[in-house]
Amino acid sequence: RGHTVVWHKTTPDWFFAGDRTDPQAYRALVRKRLETYVTDVVTHFRRKVYAWDVVNEVASDEDGGSNYRESSPWYQALGPDYIEYAFRAARRADPYVQLSLNDYN
Repeated sequence: RGHTVVWHKTTPDWFFAGDRTDPQAYRALVRKRLETYVTDVVTHFRRKVYAWDVVNEVASDEDGGSNYRESSPWYQALGPDYIEYAFRAARRADPYVQLSLNDYN
């Protein structure tokens, strides 16, 4: 089992570097990096890993707020769509692997 492809705690700061003066272009840049990274990892381990925790810890610990961990740089760059982008990239990279979202509590 592969754990985990996308997790805010293990993503380096440079992943989110870029010109933020054009929000649409910045979002496209980060999305491309995300999709490329997920594709590369899942493709590299194709037929060696039977299941992936694609995204880790997206749920918020805060009471009464958003359901999402809004402090995550993934969320700040792409909103909740980053979850879908990651899963779609993983599925394209390996149509047969099991995909999961991992969280705690």
